[in-house]
Amino acid sequence: MKIQIDNTVREMTSEEETAFFAEHENLVPPDATEALTRYANSITGADDPDLISAAETLITDRIKEDK
Repeated sequence: MKIQIDNTVREMTSEEETAFFAEHENLVPPDATEALTRYANSITGADDPDLISAAETLITDRIKEDK
């Protein structure tokens, strides 16, 4: 998850995210598939809805970088 402090936006550390969900018990943390999709999207800048498309975008981007 992203966090904003003043004008800076960054990804939360795992400790910050764990503390956030502990404080907000009504929220459910993402499962592994959702987390990996979000991570791949954060690398590519894409907004892919699922892990397969996010992985395809990530691989395609990496192939383009190698050329």
